Amino acid sequence: MKTAILLSKAPDGSQAGNSRGLSRCGHLAFGVAMWLAGLVSGLAERVPWTSSRIIGSPEPPAACRTEPAFPQLRFNESVALALEAQSGRWFVGQLNGELRSFANRPDVAGTETVANLRDAHPKLTQFLDFTLHPGFATNRFLFAAYTEAVGGSNRWVLARFTITAGETPRLDPASERVIITSHSGGHDGSCVRFGPDGMLYASLGDATSPDPPDALKTGQDLSDLLASVIRIDVDHPEPGREYRVPADNPFVNRPGLRPEVWAYGFRNPWRMGFGDGGALWVADVGWELWETVHRVTAGYNGGWALAEGPNPAVRNDVKLGPTPIAKPAASHPHSEAASITGGVIYRGRRLPAFRGHFIYGDWETGKIWALADRPGAQPVELADTPFRIVTFAEDADGEVLLADYSNKCGLYRLIPNADVGKVGEFPRQLSRTGLFADTAKQEPAPGVIAYGIAVPRWADGAISERWLAVPGRGTVTPVWNDDPNNRRWQFPSNTVLAKTYSAELNVGEAPSRRRIETQVLHFSGEAWAAYSYRWNEAQTDAELVGRDGDTATWVQKDATAPGGTRELAWRFAARAECLRCHNPWAGNTLAFNFEQLLAPSKQTDLQRLVQSGVVAEPERWDRPHLTPASSVAAPLEQRARSWLHANCAHCHRFGAGGSVASYFNFDAKLADARLLNHPPARGNFGLKDASVIVPGQPERSVLWFRLNTEGQGHMPHLGSRRTDEAGSRLVADWIESLGSARRPETDAAGSTSEALAVLRRAQKQPGLLAPAITAARSSTNAFVRELFERFLPDAERRRLLGADFDARLVLGLKGDARRGAALFHSDSGPQCARCHVHAGKGRTYGPDLTDIRRKFPQPAELLANIVNPSKQVAQEFQLHLVETKDGESLSGFVVSKAAGELRLRIESGETRTLRPAQVASDLPVAGSAMPEGLLANLTAQEAADLLAFLLGSPKSR
Repeated sequence: MKTAILLSKAPDGSQAGNSRGLSRCGHLAFGVAMWLAGLVSGLAERVPWTSSRIIGSPEPPAACRTEPAFPQLRFNESVALALEAQSGRWFVGQLNGELRSFANRPDVAGTETVANLRDAHPKLTQFLDFTLHPGFATNRFLFAAYTEAVGGSNRWVLARFTITAGETPRLDPASERVIITSHSGGHDGSCVRFGPDGMLYASLGDATSPDPPDALKTGQDLSDLLASVIRIDVDHPEPGREYRVPADNPFVNRPGLRPEVWAYGFRNPWRMGFGDGGALWVADVGWELWETVHRVTAGYNGGWALAEGPNPAVRNDVKLGPTPIAKPAASHPHSEAASITGGVIYRGRRLPAFRGHFIYGDWETGKIWALADRPGAQPVELADTPFRIVTFAEDADGEVLLADYSNKCGLYRLIPNADVGKVGEFPRQLSRTGLFADTAKQEPAPGVIAYGIAVPRWADGAISERWLAVPGRGTVTPVWNDDPNNRRWQFPSNTVLAKTYSAELNVGEAPSRRRIETQVLHFSGEAWAAYSYRWNEAQTDAELVGRDGDTATWVQKDATAPGGTRELAWRFAARAECLRCHNPWAGNTLAFNFEQLLAPSKQTDLQRLVQSGVVAEPERWDRPHLTPASSVAAPLEQRARSWLHANCAHCHRFGAGGSVASYFNFDAKLADARLLNHPPARGNFGLKDASVIVPGQPERSVLWFRLNTEGQGHMPHLGSRRTDEAGSRLVADWIESLGSARRPETDAAGSTSEALAVLRRAQKQPGLLAPAITAARSSTNAFVRELFERFLPDAERRRLLGADFDARLVLGLKGDARRGAALFHSDSGPQCARCHVHAGKGRTYGPDLTDIRRKFPQPAELLANIVNPSKQVAQEFQLHLVETKDGESLSGFVVSKAAGELRLRIESGETRTLRPAQVASDLPVAGSAMPEGLLANLTAQEAADLLAFLLGSPKSR
């Protein structure tokens, strides 16, 4: 995570204090029991697991692998690396302030100290990067970025030093010339590079810890150097300072803006590199969801903290900077990257297919990618390494080296993988994994041990079974400390955790249980990988699901379901989707954790694992634990927060990738969890005076709405589609216990809040449910309909398209133009008439759609444009953001700019006329004003009806 360097994913340090452990006597008795059990188990030989065939990966071998570049060298937290070509010496910078050097020979056995900056700067906190001047052979200049404590605060320093010549170079501390300084406080970026134009470029982060995001609100603020890439001329300094601002910098002579800034809107731009054409590639460390790579030009705006890659509205309380937000060249979700490290443009010969590509990697996952310099190019994964990749460098031949910060602490070379094209032997059937002696009966193989957990997550009613398999005589070792973010288990290489999901297809009839899926987590020794096996119809074996996942549907017979049946739509998650939940911040293994296994109801399972010798005994057994909802004697809050932990905390905890920064992990202090009276970050769904949780009022709580809707707002987002009725009641009981249930005023009939209130009353008085269902079916409020659809028979439920659908589902249907017209003008659904006029009806904001068929005569063309509205944007409908000098923010389309006046049509349909003296800025915005996903909450037939209306003849319209 570059924790010491970046503070990009630092733990929050919160601890739970509301859980009950064993009594002192109970703990003593348990210890005696464990001692006796140990004596007994010690008499029997441990049964080792020797049948494992889960090794490697089913994916094709990567194009590259790594090898030690200098096998005999190790470094202490190396952060920077560069080759001085003329002398053939490498220089390595370490976090502690040491600069070391060694000869460029594979057999080199030692390094020499060039300098320790702490000798001249005792309060130096971090040495972050350096670069050699292009004329180093003659001027011997080295430019370095470091941080130091000064007067009770930290400052960032960019300085120039002189290096002596000869076989043993030395840095002269007296030669230091401070070039420029800035504030330091966490994210410091600090990449230093000379461009092909001879200018010196340096990156700076937002200078804060991860949370809250962009605490200084500097990402879009150019009055300082933070969150920026600066560009300065150090060879022709101005009088009185050590640099000159190039005249062609984008913000020169702009009042209030620092002229040194070349690009901005970055969170923590860690490393960057120049292409042959002068393009600057910057890797920016993300926050909760995305890691990004940017192809930067003058005036580039990376978006932070108005956006985090594709994730908009991280903060909505900051003003846009002087240029529009640009789209990253690449964005990686936290399932595949978690702390991006920029690199170099490849100029070598060993990897000819990747010449001219930007090579970069990730600190957390160890992956390395190549990205071509062309619009729309997608990253290609080159290698998956076990390293903490902190920086890249080029050797004299243009080949790529990387530095490992804290694993093996060496330098490694990227080379072609000789195994490319070979087919792996990873087991494609569950029966070939070696996990089961009898796969059909789910009888574990010798050495594979079953275990249970306190609070399984909700999986649409499916039942789970779990097994732990540790190869040979390896042992899982618990590592405990008081920081809940660092409590973990150490697993031997090739450990496997397996879970089988089964469902009752004829509820109440035996035998009707059907196995659906077996999920496998495999630890390679360096990282976890996730795989799914889909059970066959005969229930004899399961087949490996492809990397992109799959879906299946069954019909469950259940007398308690509306109509007597219930559809079970199952998603076999893609491997990347699995790792979104099984992420490092949630502990990777999720259910195999202290909170689950130390619960009194499951300590016998943990005892059995300890007695078998597969798991070492934890230091403490009386620690905070999860409590099942069925343990009614336990406090309500403990049971409700346990349910939320099991179902939500894998994403919604600090750093784990949930797009909403509320923390559901059990050990987070409730006051700090951003739940109570915290404004919702992704909309209020029509709830009145909404918060994530309004104490005492579930009907105002976005959390409770999300648990009950089965529309697009449903949570948990991954792993379930149905509402957990028992979980819904438990969470509502807890919310009501937190405060007064008073409602200051009655909501309008048919509002989302009123519907939630009715739903809550119906949980207590079931007789109220039937009339509420009837009312919801005729509601024009989609949020209301989706709250009650689960109570309808499957045949009567709306089948929504969702965010990602096959266009053939719509194009294969015959639409009804009359129904489409009603949909176009309704207040629910896509709400087209809010922005568009059709046949004289609607609001004049976006294009008049009366004759849209002339532009898009074919249904497929029009549908594609609605799904991806930014693909084609007419110039007259390019959105502009206008700031007035009075501080008013306006967005709309430019009607005209005549006689210096700006006429802007805003969303209300009215046209505002602004004089030049009123306009502070006028910025075009990339993309369409029309949002994506407008069809997600429609059925395929409704979408076909809408197309028929828009494309119909004048008579039919």
